[in-house]
Amino acid sequence: MGNKDIGGKKKESKKKSKDEEKAKPAATATTTPDSAPEPAITAKSSDSHASKVLRCECKHTFQDMKYGAGMRVHTPKKAGGWRCTVCSKER
Repeated sequence: MGNKDIGGKKKESKKKSKDEEKAKPAATATTTPDSAPEPAITAKSSDSHASKVLRCECKHTFQDMKYGAGMRVHTPKKAGGWRCTVCSKER
């Protein structure tokens, strides 16, 4: 017979529906005023994958709009210094 009564109707399930479980507020951990959250780890300028925005004389409309007039994205060189991503001029 499964979930059906003698009358042919389905029985109500005692399990909560997915919507009811989602609506239940999640328990949050309380923090004391003495404990400060750990700072997020950020990329260091010494990382080989980090880039910088530096001034350059080359022309690039998009980078002018995004970073400001004359400001270009530069990538680090292995030997030290920076290379412009637009004109490849090294600094």
